[in-house]
Amino acid sequence: MSGEPVLDARARRAIPLIAAALTVIVVAGLIYLRPAAPASAVVKGPPTVPIVPALYSVSYDFISPSVGWAVAVERQGSPRVWVYQTTDGARTWQGRFTGHDAMGGSATIHFFDRDHGLLYAGVLYRTNDGGAHWSVISLPEGTPNFVFASATRGWAVVSEFDQQATTHLYSTVDGGLFWHRVDSSPPPGAALWGRALPMTLGFRSDGEGWTGTEESSPTVYSTRDGGGSWRAIALPMPAQLAPSPNGKGFLGYNTSVVLLPGNGVVAQAQDGFGKAWMFTSFDRGQSWRSIPPPPSPAELSDLSFVDSRHWWASRWDNLFKTSDAGQTWTPVATVTPDISGDWTFGPAQVIDAKHAWLVMSSVNRRNAATGLMMTSDGGLNWTAANVPKPG
Repeated sequence: MSGEPVLDARARRAIPLIAAALTVIVVAGLIYLRPAAPASAVVKGPPTVPIVPALYSVSYDFISPSVGWAVAVERQGSPRVWVYQTTDGARTWQGRFTGHDAMGGSATIHFFDRDHGLLYAGVLYRTNDGGAHWSVISLPEGTPNFVFASATRGWAVVSEFDQQATTHLYSTVDGGLFWHRVDSSPPPGAALWGRALPMTLGFRSDGEGWTGTEESSPTVYSTRDGGGSWRAIALPMPAQLAPSPNGKGFLGYNTSVVLLPGNGVVAQAQDGFGKAWMFTSFDRGQSWRSIPPPPSPAELSDLSFVDSRHWWASRWDNLFKTSDAGQTWTPVATVTPDISGDWTFGPAQVIDAKHAWLVMSSVNRRNAATGLMMTSDGGLNWTAANVPKPG
């Protein structure tokens, strides 16, 4: 793996925004290794943790340790949307945009750099001037199923309501001003729980794309021309995971693909019995290397990438790191602050090798309020950060 590129932190931002579900749902079933209990982290915060009340849903995105964005949505009534920016590492937040959420109760935001960003709140907005002005992007036939690999290059999937559940792929090279229908449809069998929508569809700005499938054998699909043509790639299946031909309840295989920063992919396959395994490829699927799933309780959806080799995996109060593209994992810290009795911790989102953030959610007396935690020393110490004040 010495030939794998190690990219700077900004390459990580090419991970596309997927707005169909606003979350990626992946299931990892195998436990690779249960390491010794990691040391507890020291979490420093103000006496009263800054919170966003449960009335609001909030999402964040940081492009650097100091510059980040937040979008808050009112959950009830006619949902309003507020967009905020911080330039001092979440010490203060400034309002940048106010609107209404046509989807109802949730939104997502993603910035590619200081100037260019996307906001999805039932309709898609874009900004080219750091959030000072926002304009609506028209999606093909109104579909919310889209990915953007850069501020200009994006793809959208439209599903027909027919018996064949026909799908069409569209692309844009100008940030969504114009959409062109791609001649070929998404790969047959590429489905999201039977709805004929791509599962973990991902693209790079040069036209390389990947999608998982739901088929009778573990298969992923890849394109090198922006979806004009697709190539089926069979994933190797370890013998010990092969199902019995006469086994009952076997439903086929679900596969998913995550693009690594700059180059390389992680593919996961799960069979109908819940068994799962993972692979990496750095030559566009010509060869695959088996890797263990992240240490329990982390899953594939909990991964965040510094570069193609350095990854974080975190869930609840467990944090692990790998420096060899998932071959081995090292426990780093367990986040156990004094407030841990009230809070659950979401996956850490990496900004660079030292900086990351995560959303914490209160499940008890704070009635599902949320807070923001940040680290500047690689996850050893976490601090409760300030949050925006919608309303």
